[in-house]
Amino acid sequence: MKKSTKRALSTDFRRLFCSKELYLTIVGIVAVCWLSIWEEVKNLWYDEQIGSVYYFINVRKGIGAFFLVFTVLCVLPFSLCYYDDRRHGYFEYALRRTSLRSYCCSKMVVAVTGAFLAVMAGYIIAFGVLALRFPLITEGSAVNASYPDIVGAGHIILYFIFNFTSEAIGYAFLAAFTLMASVFIQNKFVIISVPMIFYYLYTAVCYLLNLPLLFYWQTLMSNTYFFYQLTDNGVLVWLLTLLYFGVLILFCSEGFYRGLKRIWYEDN
Repeated sequence: MKKSTKRALSTDFRRLFCSKELYLTIVGIVAVCWLSIWEEVKNLWYDEQIGSVYYFINVRKGIGAFFLVFTVLCVLPFSLCYYDDRRHGYFEYALRRTSLRSYCCSKMVVAVTGAFLAVMAGYIIAFGVLALRFPLITEGSAVNASYPDIVGAGHIILYFIFNFTSEAIGYAFLAAFTLMASVFIQNKFVIISVPMIFYYLYTAVCYLLNLPLLFYWQTLMSNTYFFYQLTDNGVLVWLLTLLYFGVLILFCSEGFYRGLKRIWYEDN
């Protein structure tokens, strides 16, 4: 790795962890998780046969409106970095200290990492608190699981890790897509709304063209049915999910670089 890239990464990671947006995002994710299951928690507070962390993790997925809130929250930690750099005149200064490729690589890595960590931290806090009152899983809480073989083998902690990381990397992809789109958008409110707009437009196109399930990234974040058609091994399904979104993030990274390169050379 080039020294300029290391320096850029060091600066951006320091900027990420010193920003209030990262911690506000975590708080927001915790709040949204609790709101999405509040009625279930209230109804099952004294029911030790059904109420469990496993049950609450699965039933929250049925509330689609909260997914849209998450799509907005995931861009807040660092996906607005390029917009802020241009607005404060830091972009030109940064390119005098490092190459455009290093600049883009650093911004994308930190934006993806920030979104991933925020979602993971939010999930761990939200459901970790519930674990103080409810068991991790009970016989009465059995519902359809994303990784049925993992749950069936009794690896409930591993199931939580697979479940959380699969969703977190999906939101990290949305953060990457938003960073790429911010090259072409000047309005901050529109940039923040990019994931929601992208979700609606992309879903409409998928339904209109009747595309196969492979193209439904929004479904593959939490639904492992497609990958279980390829293998019955939950670990491989998890790895395929990470690989799937990793490839999408790489496409966004390249799009961010090429878009910035074109605009930079046109302006200069």
